[in-house]
Amino acid sequence: MAHNGHIAVYAAGTKDPFVVIYLHDNAHAHTLLPILKAFLDSFGQARGSLEDVECLTAWLVNHLVEKTRPRKFMDVAICRFAHPAVDFHYAIKLDERGGCTLEYRESRSFEINPSL
Repeated sequence: MAHNGHIAVYAAGTKDPFVVIYLHDNAHAHTLLPILKAFLDSFGQARGSLEDVECLTAWLVNHLVEKTRPRKFMDVAICRFAHPAVDFHYAIKLDERGGCTLEYRESRSFEINPSL
């Protein structure tokens, strides 16, 4: 059974995602939570904050490839817009204080501006 999901990264104070990372059949929602938490903690400690959305996104994609071990090139993608149906959605919302909130929703349909 395929498990497709999104991780949307939002810059501080924005309603639209900076980027949507699409994961195709290489990660389950429950296994991603500790991966995401550990990455955000490590990145925040190394950088002093999470406010640099471009750098955070680049290193997050690298981290996800290392940790989820995709089988094909199509298993991880960087998207500007959401795919029409996913099994889960994570939102990383950066804030003005240099921190973030990590939100989760299980879903078969996804809105680009989710009300989580």
